[in-house]
Amino acid sequence: MPCDYPTKFYLEDYKLRRSNKGAFREMDFVKEKLGVEVQFGKYAFMVYNVCAKMTIFKNLGHIECGIEVVPVKAFVSEMSSGVSYFEQFVWDLEARGVSDIDIPVLILGLDAVDGTHLDPPSKGDRGSKGAGSKKRIKHRPGPPPKAPPK
Repeated sequence: MPCDYPTKFYLEDYKLRRSNKGAFREMDFVKEKLGVEVQFGKYAFMVYNVCAKMTIFKNLGHIECGIEVVPVKAFVSEMSSGVSYFEQFVWDLEARGVSDIDIPVLILGLDAVDGTHLDPPSKGDRGSKGAGSKKRIKHRPGPPPKAPPK
């Protein structure tokens, strides 16, 4: 969706150095008024998706509700630092309370359940080992899959 940024809030003597043309907002998926965002990044992006972007897309008539897909804490423990997670986000939303601009959003937490998890690198594995060296990653089995109910 293109964004035409207003300039009326600049100081009178401010000279715009370049045009704001070409700015846009997008969602990962939009279908039949449902907006979906998948966020495996920093916390601020998760909050922005739900508390700002989805509200904007609703106000402009593109969506009526949304789904935010995020990792759970156990999964984040196997990722790089700074990744936000389901439990953190749900706690914050509950503590924030409901706002009159909120839209219905399902926060969906994902975990790795395929039986393969990465062990974090040991201190000796961190850093460069010289040009062309390959870092070894150990794999360990995860919990066995549960049998479907009969």
